[in-house]
Amino acid sequence: MNSEVLNKLGLGSVDPFIFIAILLGIILVLVLWNVLQSIKIKNIEENYETFFVGNEETSLSESMEHCFERMGFLIKTNRERNRLCEELFQGIGKCYQKTAIVKYDALHEMGGQLSFALAMLNHENCGYVFNVVNSNQGCYVYAKSIVNGVSEGPLSEEEEEAFGRAMEQDHLKKYETLMRKQKKQDGEM
Repeated sequence: MNSEVLNKLGLGSVDPFIFIAILLGIILVLVLWNVLQSIKIKNIEENYETFFVGNEETSLSESMEHCFERMGFLIKTNRERNRLCEELFQGIGKCYQKTAIVKYDALHEMGGQLSFALAMLNHENCGYVFNVVNSNQGCYVYAKSIVNGVSEGPLSEEEEEAFGRAMEQDHLKKYETLMRKQKKQDGEM
């Protein structure tokens, strides 16, 4: 059987029954695909309703709002703590934090290295060097002040060693680096 429509489409040799069967098959596939898409859309709408409108507990928007409020509070608290740490850091710089001790025998008739030189410096290398000399007659303590890393008078060999060891220490360098990084991060927020 010849169809005028099929001839105009260039499909004159195709049986109209086969052509209609193929079209019905395509329509059936499209209907099934449409049903599946409708089911997926319905699931998405239900999820949307659950997240944004909420259920018995809270909605996603309320949860996110709470999280942002909490994050703002934490950022504010962190900045306050950093400010307090900075104040402590400035105060610690004035405390004695670099210390060194060198034990020695001042008088060879007494064993056990009972004498010692003690250096105590702050972050700015100001402080004291103490020399404690023990003998049979008593204990003598000598103190020399240090200002900006310079002694007020000449230092003995033991005092010089204790002073040198104390000068090598810098406990606040790590903290200074950490504070610089934190300030940089705070500036980025």
